[in-house]
Amino acid sequence: MKGSIGAPPTFGNLTVDFNLQRRIKAGDTLGAASRWVPDVTGTYTFNHHLSASLGAGYYTYDDPSFTQSFWEVYGAVDMTPADSLKFHSEFS
Repeated sequence: MKGSIGAPPTFGNLTVDFNLQRRIKAGDTLGAASRWVPDVTGTYTFNHHLSASLGAGYYTYDDPSFTQSFWEVYGAVDMTPADSLKFHSEFS
């Protein structure tokens, strides 16, 4: 299960998306899979055929004995050479 709230203000060709997600793994009795994920992603749209994104999120867990909170940095490129064709590449 995942829930999120966000605000994506736009500054010209740049959109900055702030999110706070709550992720809960069904059937997890220990609580280690329950986590909060605040993240921010910036997407720059060069034109209607090309955009690029860069973002970061921090995974923090509810269970204090589970101490493997971590940062994730990610990027993506979207290319749309034709209306019915889209390429997406993502890395983290």
